[in-house]
Amino acid sequence: MLTSSHLDKAVAQAIISDEQASALREIARTVPESEQAEGIDFSVSSEDEPFRLLKGFRDFFIAIGIVILAIGLSMLAEDSFQLVIGKNVGRADPGKPSWFASIVLISLVAVSLTISEWVTKSQRLPLSSLVLTLIFAVWMGLFGATTFYSLAISIGLGAENNKSVLDIMLFAGVLFAILALIYYYRRYRLPFVLFPLAIAVILGVTLVFDLLLGLDKSPIASRILIGSCGIGVLIAAMLFDVKDRFRTTRLSECAFWLHLLAAPLIVHSILYDSLEAPNSSILVFLVVLVLAVFALIIDRRAMLVSALIYLGYSLFTIIKDSRYFGEFNISISFVILGAFVLGLGLGWSQIRRFFVNYLVSQAVREKLPPVVD
Repeated sequence: MLTSSHLDKAVAQAIISDEQASALREIARTVPESEQAEGIDFSVSSEDEPFRLLKGFRDFFIAIGIVILAIGLSMLAEDSFQLVIGKNVGRADPGKPSWFASIVLISLVAVSLTISEWVTKSQRLPLSSLVLTLIFAVWMGLFGATTFYSLAISIGLGAENNKSVLDIMLFAGVLFAILALIYYYRRYRLPFVLFPLAIAVILGVTLVFDLLLGLDKSPIASRILIGSCGIGVLIAAMLFDVKDRFRTTRLSECAFWLHLLAAPLIVHSILYDSLEAPNSSILVFLVVLVLAVFALIIDRRAMLVSALIYLGYSLFTIIKDSRYFGEFNISISFVILGAFVLGLGLGWSQIRRFFVNYLVSQAVREKLPPVVD
């Protein structure tokens, strides 16, 4: 059965024109119900954002096995530390336990890569690959931090009492995690990898600025840094979107994960420490409104997910301060927020058509996903 997604792919590959695709959609809409195939079509249409996170229950089952195995190997590694070096040997001879930990951790990294070759490269199981990505990055980060720690002790930097060395050790762990995620993305081309990779890069940038400027002493600097990182991630997401206007390739899913991260960073930087201020609810509603319009124009529902937390909190604050709802303030807040999300989700195409037609120029419209008629 042909779907709207198939027609979009045909247009993207220049097999048919936009006018022909619209005509075929009109024919499909006018077919009597008696002539339509029975059952429900769950295929992805052009109105949906690509989001493939589960290939089947087999994928879910294998992911559970990977999590259990990773927990077991981590516990086995910790037990090995206790058995080989003892709980207090580290203070008497600090070099040996860290080198031993590095050897064990690099062995765990090798195990995760071996499993990835089968689960990700061969089977292409998305959920299991997601779990392996996180495990690989965490173990690689711990390997980097532990190796730097043992090196610092070996050359006599006194890492146990030197805050700067401990901060650099943390940065080394983040750096190794970044390198691991870059390798994982280049090797397997998984869109999800960009999400933890962007988080790791932002964490690394934050650590550098904290070492240089002391961000804990400057809330404004922290706010600017968070907002700048959010804008940077948003620009990267938009670059992926522009390269895949019809959302028929993996680039669209790459953009999805980056949009999912960019939105909370931007929203948090704007509303940082402002929820308790007078008239903060007005600011929250304005931010959510602007974000909603932007999300509609670029056709990305993921942009709104993070703003729902702030919107829900503001609704609860307004209703709680009102004398009309009494003990129903929490339930009323959920009802209003749920109705807003449901209405926006079901009427997304119609609302988007209105904003795109009246607010966006034709030149920009040609770079955006097509408006569904």
